[in-house]
Amino acid sequence: MLERITDYALAFLGLLEAEGRSARRNIVAAGTKLALSAGGALLLTAAFALFGWSLYLVLTPVWGRAGAALACGALLLILGGGLLWFANRKNSAK
Repeated sequence: MLERITDYALAFLGLLEAEGRSARRNIVAAGTKLALSAGGALLLTAAFALFGWSLYLVLTPVWGRAGAALACGALLLILGGGLLWFANRKNSAK
């Protein structure tokens, strides 16, 4: 009887070790994905800001400051809304 309990305890500890190893691997993978996603979002935000600023500088002599700001804001609003719609659609499909 004691041998059977020992066998069960060793089997349980082996299972626990395997699950712990798997959990650690999944946590590292999730952390890596999160870090890369955050970095990508930061770079995308900076790219949108630079794009809007350069478009503003190009349109200012043509449409004036207010018209250029309106055009840049509208374009960035459309781009941001499109990205949010695309991300929402991708998450809903799963």
